[in-house]
Amino acid sequence: MKNFYQITFCLLLFLIACKDSSKEVKPLVQENQKTEVKGIKLPGLPIEIRNKLMKEATAVDYSWNNLPLSMSMGIEDGLRQNISFISTEIPEVIPAYCRPVAHKYFSVGGDVYLDADVYLTEGCFFYVFVDGSKPIYANVITAEGINFYNQVLSRSVPKPTPK
Repeated sequence: MKNFYQITFCLLLFLIACKDSSKEVKPLVQENQKTEVKGIKLPGLPIEIRNKLMKEATAVDYSWNNLPLSMSMGIEDGLRQNISFISTEIPEVIPAYCRPVAHKYFSVGGDVYLDADVYLTEGCFFYVFVDGSKPIYANVITAEGINFYNQVLSRSVPKPTPK
């Protein structure tokens, strides 16, 4: 009789330990949950300002943060196309880990009308328009703009010379 209880007990434990494998196992983190990225949220550049740039801008100048390079574009050099690199899409947030690689100045009639930090690193492809050093607007850089900057940078990075 003692063996009967032991066998029954073991059988009961075995049955409890075996789960129905057809039940769905829920992940610890839901797929639709996003990891919160810390940073600042900014509105997009107002369409009136973008339209003024398209109609009245006379030059765009760049200064690069870690390259001995500056660049200037006038109306004949594709200025309007360069302004079109400002997407209407607004970044969800400007992550704290992103760093600008250049500064872009938009001139109207010879005076700087607007300027922006240019972000061009993985996960950080946007302009942050500033008033002095205060961020005021942000817009994503278009795919065409990213290609343009990649071409500029690929031609500007010094190539090692053989000895």
